[in-house]
Formats: sequence, C-alpha cells, structure tokens
Amino acid sequence: MGCNRIVVNRAIDWSRARTLRRELGGAAAPDPVAPVRESGSRAEDLAAALTELGPEQRAVIVLRYLLDYTPGEIAELLELPRGTVNSRLRRGLDRLEEVLR
Repeated sequence: MGCNRIVVNRAIDWSRARTLRRELGGAAAPDPVAPVRESGSRAEDLAAALTELGPEQRAVIVLRYLLDYTPGEIAELLELPRGTVNSRLRRGLDRLEEVLR
C-alpha cells in the first residue's frame, strides 16, 4: 500500500508542476479529472474494477487515463522504460476488460 501512496504523491507533484508550466506559458490548464466525472453505476463499476488491478498496473492506468499523462511522461515520472509502461497499460486494460464483463 505504501508504494501506491508514493505514486499518488508523485503524480500530484508532477501534475502541479505541469499545470504551472502551462499557466506560465499562457495556456489554461484543463481539469485533469474532468473526463472521469461520471455519475451512476458505470463510474462505480470502473472504480471497483481498478481495485482488482495490481499496484503497478493501477498506477499507469490512473496516470494515463485519469490524469491524462502520456506514456513518455509516465515513464519519466515512475523512472521506468517506456516499453514497461506500455506493457503495464496493455495488461491493465486487458484485466479491466475481464473484470468489467
């Protein structure tokens, strides 16, 4: 569980720095959680399915699809090779599909 907290903290720090860079550049920073704000059981099902993933897969899925980081940014953030990030994304998405069926 400690590893998850570290990933979350680092993601928050990275997101803040990224938002600040965008604001300094003059572009408005989008709300990184906006695409996930759904109501009803679909969002609840997805949240429950995410808990079925291992911490490594869950971290890259959250960073990619909830916080909108690119695979390259995720690789840099987590200090992983990009191929590892892509592999974890693919396996995580496959597992989510299994759980949601």
